[in-house]
Amino acid sequence: MALEELQKEYPKGIAVALTDFPKNKSEGWYDIQNKMVVINIGHPLCKKIETSRIALQYHYARVVAFVLVHHISTQKSMTVQEATELQTEFLIKMMDRL
Repeated sequence: MALEELQKEYPKGIAVALTDFPKNKSEGWYDIQNKMVVINIGHPLCKKIETSRIALQYHYARVVAFVLVHHISTQKSMTVQEATELQTEFLIKMMDRL
């Protein structure tokens, strides 16, 4: 599933929710039931950069991209190179909207 296929599956975009779970080691995950990306704002990395708006926006975009690539990789086999390229493609698309 490439970016184009994901856009067809979610024509209105991907929902994103913020949650505060400091004891959870994950920066984010995909909530299958609600079809949304959840970003853990309690994660230590997020806490470190929360005072910088630009760094925080990039962090959110990076977590969303990572979670989507991970979700796609559970449905379609991909190499590390393909996953990295897809993540970069997601980030470029998202950064245009920040």
